[in-house]
Amino acid sequence: MNQKTLFIAPLGARRKRELIFNELVSLCPENDYSEVLYIGPNSSFLSSIKKLFYSYITGQSNRSSYIPFHSATIKQLGSDLYETHGKYEVISDEIRTLILLNLLKEQNLGYARLLSGLYNKIKHYMLDSSLTETMNKLDQLIVEDKAKDRAINALKILKAYENLMHAKKLSDTESMLKDSIPLINEHLSPAIVVIDGFFDPTPLEMQIIRAIINKSQSVLILAEENTPLANKRINDTQLTVTKLKSILKRKTSGYYAYPSIEDEVDGIAKNVKKLLLDNKMPWDITVSCPVLSKYLPMVKRVFKRHGIPINAGEQTLSATKPLIAINELLTCLDENYPRSDFLSVLTSPLFPEIPSRTQEQAVSLSYSAGIIKGKESWLAIEKTIMNESGNISDSYKQNLSEFQIGVKKVIDIIDNMNHAQNITAYIDAF
Repeated sequence: MNQKTLFIAPLGARRKRELIFNELVSLCPENDYSEVLYIGPNSSFLSSIKKLFYSYITGQSNRSSYIPFHSATIKQLGSDLYETHGKYEVISDEIRTLILLNLLKEQNLGYARLLSGLYNKIKHYMLDSSLTETMNKLDQLIVEDKAKDRAINALKILKAYENLMHAKKLSDTESMLKDSIPLINEHLSPAIVVIDGFFDPTPLEMQIIRAIINKSQSVLILAEENTPLANKRINDTQLTVTKLKSILKRKTSGYYAYPSIEDEVDGIAKNVKKLLLDNKMPWDITVSCPVLSKYLPMVKRVFKRHGIPINAGEQTLSATKPLIAINELLTCLDENYPRSDFLSVLTSPLFPEIPSRTQEQAVSLSYSAGIIKGKESWLAIEKTIMNESGNISDSYKQNLSEFQIGVKKVIDIIDNMNHAQNITAYIDAF
């Protein structure tokens, strides 16, 4: 029996997977699930689903054994199809970074990684625009000449990368995924498909999901409420929508997107401040982070700026202050002084040689200068603020000059580490 159903699970919905498993049992009464294709966002999620399904099946007295289903991520499915029917050899993301590094004509691995990430985002989110069209749009949208030149040059390098890949008859992950859509339409016809675990699929992933649904006889989709997969309802397919019941009576949690990690932490701090003003006790509020070592220094600094008390235990050696400080120094060298990492260095109590005035003014002046990253931008803070400001006092000019001298001193010391001739001298410099 053919059926295409979208199950929407609100916050507090229980036994969601059991509902999907019940549907699979009704579709496969002989305990043969070999015609089922279970699509999930990553391999760890699919492994947990297999364990849950095993527990569900063996927990039923009349079902002691079964033929398991096939499972795959979108990338694995596309790779399998492309390996059989594709035209070119597919390179890894690491190889792409090395190709971009070679095209840069300079040893800047951090920037090559950033370009690789930018290419990934463009191919996943800007499906209808070529790199040339994107360059033309940026040329019209960006007013500031320096920012425009950097953006255009980055896209020119990516365009050169695309031309090289075409000439060498090579493909990358993003091109493979895009090319897998016609391969799905031509070669894939699963009897039953389950799509589960996707919270925020990219536009490219959504196109692949639509193609899989259209080629499948029966489809079961489990999506969390207020996620893109549930909200878009995959409009170009005929789906029966069923909303599950929730046992929660409280207001549902929202999803908030921020342009950067620092903006995210600042948004969390403001929400915590509201709770404190509503007479919530600080020890009743818990903030969790996906990567403690990445977030902890920023959380401490931002919460302190908002006057929020925080008890942040250092759970692992990777989250200890000295190791984080070393990692931030390495990031400054490797990725050309990104704002968040260099700010952590400038304001760190572990570097007492940095003048106190420099530490105190680092956050406000970097905001005023609009710094995102780049040694040249940090060394031009004084000039940038002077050009963009109107009449400023002599005392403010003096503060700017002192801050610029302090920043230059720190950058000179960090840059000097790169002059070490061997690993021992490099460690000594640190």
